Amino acid sequence: MTQNDTSTPCEVCNGTGLAILPVRYTVVPASCPGAGLGPFPKGRGSKEDVSAAGYDYAVRTLRQGMLYLFYEQSGPYGSRQWEAYAVAENGTLWRQVSGYAARRIAGGGVPSCSRPVHNAERMEFITLRYPHLCGTVWVMFSEH
Repeated sequence: MTQNDTSTPCEVCNGTGLAILPVRYTVVPASCPGAGLGPFPKGRGSKEDVSAAGYDYAVRTLRQGMLYLFYEQSGPYGSRQWEAYAVAENGTLWRQVSGYAARRIAGGGVPSCSRPVHNAERMEFITLRYPHLCGTVWVMFSEH
């Protein structure tokens, strides 16, 4: 595949492996149909019972910031390696060149792939390539 080949997906749009949708907890009105997760098991999540106030827990996309993956034993880049994603205002995830060169994205992100086969939904989750070889992978989020 050449750089000018627009008939095949780019590396991001064609991501293969174990798909992960990173989310965060939020509180929503109990009247939101299908949004509630129900009560958390004892010792998990928040100690606050929000149901009495007419609310429920739900999940939503990450807020703007950085998402880091640390491959402890092995992975597509070797052992003890970092992978970084900038999280845009709209929750889309933009893979960075390296963990060391990672920078936040201002606004809604950078222009997406211009190929006709672009898959916009692919920007909303990450994939672990070769998950059977990765061992332990740590996922971290930072607003900074």
